[in-house]
Amino acid sequence: MLEWPGVVANEPFVIVRGDDGVYYVGVTAARLEGAITAGSRVSALGVEGRTAYEISAGGIGSGSSAEAALAQTAGDAAASTSRAVCSTGRQR
Repeated sequence: MLEWPGVVANEPFVIVRGDDGVYYVGVTAARLEGAITAGSRVSALGVEGRTAYEISAGGIGSGSSAEAALAQTAGDAAASTSRAVCSTGRQR
C-alpha cells in the first residue's frame, strides 16, 4: 500500500508498506502508469537497493500483484511472456 506521497507526481522515491515492513522505492527511473494515490495497492518491479528496505524500481503500477504492475508498465504482451517463465528462469 502506498504510504507517501498523497499522489505520485515527480518524487524521487515513494514509501510503500508491504506485508513484511516498509520499503523506500526509488522511482526516478521507473515507468509510472495510471494514477497512484496514498492508500492504494501498488506493485513495484525492481532490484534491491543498498539496504534490504530499499528498492530501485524499473516500473510501478496500481494493483496487488507484480503481474498487474508488469501489465501496466510494459503492456499485455510482456505480462503474458512473464507467465511462461518458470521459477528456474527458463521459458516453458
